[in-house]
Amino acid sequence: MNRDKTSARSPPTCAGRALSAVLFLVLAAWPQAALADRAAAEDAVRAGNTAYFAADYATAETHFSTAIAADDTWAVPYNNRGLARLRQASFAGAESDFEAAKQRDAAYVAPYLNKGKCLAAQRKFAEAETELLAGLAKEPNNAKLLYNLGWVYDEQNRALEAVSKFDAALAADAAYHRARVAKGVTQAKNGLVTDATASFYGAINAVPSGDLTASVAAYDLQVLRSGGIDFHSDQAAQDFRDGVFALSYELSRPVDHATVIHDQAFLHRDLAAGDRQWRHRRPR
Repeated sequence: MNRDKTSARSPPTCAGRALSAVLFLVLAAWPQAALADRAAAEDAVRAGNTAYFAADYATAETHFSTAIAADDTWAVPYNNRGLARLRQASFAGAESDFEAAKQRDAAYVAPYLNKGKCLAAQRKFAEAETELLAGLAKEPNNAKLLYNLGWVYDEQNRALEAVSKFDAALAADAAYHRARVAKGVTQAKNGLVTDATASFYGAINAVPSGDLTASVAAYDLQVLRSGGIDFHSDQAAQDFRDGVFALSYELSRPVDHATVIHDQAFLHRDLAAGDRQWRHRRPR
């Protein structure tokens, strides 16, 4: 007797029914599990950010690692853990995290910026330049990338290129006033006193009184007019460099102006590149 294909099928066995039920449950639960993992990761990132902005970088690193364990596909916790590691001078780990963030989100430029800073902190300026340019290829008008590229050029004694990037940062974001201060420092170091004075005043006049940027600009203007600062040791000079490096970061927490100005006071040695150095003497 002829049978149609439907009637010819064998009824499912008990084992087959059980397997189907398990597969259905797994497939049905997968989206909820994925959402739960991202939610757990977001909670851990929030906790990490709180610790980071409280300058508890080791705890922040732990929270960001928890976020990564919850959702390994998300770029943000890798980037943020890289920043926490960078703050602890764990450069290799930071670089690895920034690379992982880039691999997980090709459009995310923060890891390019932060890896550039990480490389610059190690005085790997050519590599930092490459990283920042790669970020700018994705976002040509990113003020932070432009500003940090200007800083890298300044460190390489490429003054004209540095000033050009600081100007580009201001063109991209007129409120990015730290670029005015950096431009003034580059000009001062290269003997362009009138231009530097104009840049410092530009920063002072562009922001509210008491703003950190205005305070730094006013300090630099004082240094410029008084002939500079005398460093009594290599460590003092290095502290000054570290202060400038810290100023390149975006901090959403309140900053102690006096501490930053003190750190800034130890910046203007650096570039002890012979006669091109902006020389510093203690005011008499």
